[in-house]
Amino acid sequence: MKMKYLYTTLVCLLMGFSAAGQGNLQFNRVFTWQVTTTSNNGGTGNLPGPTIPEGKIWKVEKACITYNSLSIYTGGTTQYSLVMNGLVLSERYQSSSGATQIEGQPAWFEAGTFPINYTIGIPSLPIRIALNVIEYNIIP
Repeated sequence: MKMKYLYTTLVCLLMGFSAAGQGNLQFNRVFTWQVTTTSNNGGTGNLPGPTIPEGKIWKVEKACITYNSLSIYTGGTTQYSLVMNGLVLSERYQSSSGATQIEGQPAWFEAGTFPINYTIGIPSLPIRIALNVIEYNIIP
């Protein structure tokens, strides 16, 4: 009987520690981070990317590249990729068997500046890169 109480107490303690560990993020806001640039070098480029302030964490839900107000994401036949800090946020390529769209999973980024690398099959056009972001405060 003592073992049953010991086991129950241990499980409750572990659950309590686990629940306490989840309370360190507080929702702050939802917004779209965007930058406009001109693709060159054959349609590839590197940008400094967003700077996330200290005490904040970003969850990037979706990313896209647009040009001339038309979204490449929504169905153009152009190849492109959008990579932030080495993580593929969005990618599309065309082959003889059809188009393949790869959506990156939501990605988490802590405070700092994260480079963005892009490749787009249309050189020398003004492009816009947009990230849909949920920002959280880190609560100590």
